[in-house]
Amino acid sequence: MRFVIFRVGNGRYAKKREKNRLDIEKILMLLLMFIFAVVIIAQTTLIGPSIRTSSGKAAGIEGKPLGLEEYLYDEGRIGLELLKSAPDENIKILVNGEEVAAFSDNYVSITVRDGDIIEIDGSEATRTAEVAIVSKSDNISDSCANKRLKIDSGVKILTQIKFD
Repeated sequence: MRFVIFRVGNGRYAKKREKNRLDIEKILMLLLMFIFAVVIIAQTTLIGPSIRTSSGKAAGIEGKPLGLEEYLYDEGRIGLELLKSAPDENIKILVNGEEVAAFSDNYVSITVRDGDIIEIDGSEATRTAEVAIVSKSDNISDSCANKRLKIDSGVKILTQIKFD
């Protein structure tokens, strides 16, 4: 068994090939630097708001905001009632610290999500009252139902909503 090894590049065209190869490498390197410089210049000009708006392309935010995140979380309903008392609009219902309803009637139904904290604000109430959860939707756990709270003044936590 014999191995035959040929050495390439010793012929009369070797210097010409070497020169052509160097010319192509120089051209590719110059082309790469030119394209890189063009990209850097384009990006720096697009930083300025006056140039960006005159470029003709809409640069605003695309799509629409989620809003109330209605597709992300399940919702349920609970019914709150003032027991043995006349309606009092000064007694307010807070969900996560934000006012969502007031007791203009003895019964109020509100929409809740999993983990919401239900509070009763009686700081402006004219008399003491008792608030109870009297109804709930099927997806809310039973531990949230039938809770009662006596309101005399200030803000008090009634319950935290948990879904099944």
